[in-house]
Amino acid sequence: MLIPPEMADELPYHLKQMRRGKQIVAFETVRIRKDGQRRNVSITISPVRSADGAIVGSSGVFRDITVRKRAEETLRESEERYRHVFENAQVGIYRTTPDGRILFGNPALVKILGFHSAEEMMARNLEAEGFGPEYQRAEFQRLAERPDGVRGLEAAWTRQDGSIVYVRENAITVRDAKGRVLYYDGTVEDITDLKRADIALRESEERFRVLFDQANDGKLLADDSTKRFLLANCQIQKWLGYSAAELLQLAVPDIHRPDDLPRVLDEFDKMSRGETTTANDLPVLRKDGTVFFADVTAARFVLQGRRCLLGVFRDITERKRLEAEVLGAIEVERQHLGRDLHDGLGQHLASMSLQGDALQTALKAKGLPEATDAGKLAARARDAVKVTHDLARALYPASLQLSGLSMALKELAGMVREMFSIQCRFRGGKGIRLAEPNLERQLYRIAQEAAYNAAKHSKGRHIWIALRQSKHWLTLTIKDDGIGVPASRLAAHGLGINTMKYRANLIGAMLHIDSKHRHGTTVTCQLRRSVA
Repeated sequence: MLIPPEMADELPYHLKQMRRGKQIVAFETVRIRKDGQRRNVSITISPVRSADGAIVGSSGVFRDITVRKRAEETLRESEERYRHVFENAQVGIYRTTPDGRILFGNPALVKILGFHSAEEMMARNLEAEGFGPEYQRAEFQRLAERPDGVRGLEAAWTRQDGSIVYVRENAITVRDAKGRVLYYDGTVEDITDLKRADIALRESEERFRVLFDQANDGKLLADDSTKRFLLANCQIQKWLGYSAAELLQLAVPDIHRPDDLPRVLDEFDKMSRGETTTANDLPVLRKDGTVFFADVTAARFVLQGRRCLLGVFRDITERKRLEAEVLGAIEVERQHLGRDLHDGLGQHLASMSLQGDALQTALKAKGLPEATDAGKLAARARDAVKVTHDLARALYPASLQLSGLSMALKELAGMVREMFSIQCRFRGGKGIRLAEPNLERQLYRIAQEAAYNAAKHSKGRHIWIALRQSKHWLTLTIKDDGIGVPASRLAAHGLGINTMKYRANLIGAMLHIDSKHRHGTTVTCQLRRSVA
């Protein structure tokens, strides 16, 4: 009744042992309670003898060991789990003596250290054989001195084949009751790939830093959304006059004049969206308030989760100076050509006109019919004189040098009326003079180009040229009432438009062209310059 069916063989076996007079000591088995539950028990059975020594029965002592058996099963399962973790862990697990001898280590540790087996590894002594400069007595000493061991200690170990492996180590110190170190338990993680990647990253960052800082071009890294500067190289610091720390407190609007900001921010947004990568002739404001011009090339990328824009600034101050010199030389040649036309060809044509008149008079006195032809030749010579003088005035507006921009623009309006038979008027303050003659020349040429274009292509009846000044600005406007310039032509930037923009950029002016279909075209050039 007490023995489970599957253990029915136990009773015959025990009875047989009893008959032989043998004792069964601490036999562990299972018995069934009245309620059907099974209990683990330890049984000791002894034979009972009569006075004459005959076996007449048995005496049994039962001890309930269910709790112990459950504890043993739990322990066995725990040990099995530990063994599984120990054998299959990706990190090395070890126990070492204070002098560096490995007591045990798992397969991952064997692999990390480059041994063929755990037995080979445990036969060696890490300290004595010097597994890398980091793994020496000093490390063990630090472990022994710290009651909680170490966490995240990085070391370079020399593997069995002589190669280097980088590890991150965690360890605890196990002591006896008197505080003496018994051994160290720890784990080792192979971080070689991570370490090499970190070294490669640092080297890459160092190379970037050298290239970034030593570049001849100025470089500024800005946050895409806030437009605040995140990084500035040495060249841009030199050009702007700010230290690196000062620039990191600034944003894009801080290095441009307020009046230039609409264009600058528009270019920045286009670059941020990837619509363009370059912006030419951008005026940049230095710390001392002066301005230099730069061509800017931008690159977009993400840095630490931030969308950024890297601007590479190329100072074009010298280029603009050379361009100004070239334009100045061209202007001188135009003046020479204008004088030659006026004083040379113009005089010859005037002389031919006078000679033609004289010839007509002589032929008419003799009653010869050729007098009519002579008169026609004289008239054509006078027309040629007028055309020559108009060309000379266009090439060399003497009034610009003698009387200033206002008078030269007034004469320009007169020339347009004469040359194209269109109403052209000038409105502006008298006696406006600029501090630099080159500024007057470039503004005059812009007005000339815009007025000639309007006269040739606008099909309008009126052209207005205006020059006005305020405290900080000089504004030149050329307006017509014609058919307007098609948007496609404005977008294509023809030669005339490019020429005007080029001249405006050369002197640091802003040029804007506004044109609407059948509502004419307005060309506006604004120059931030003080007038003389």
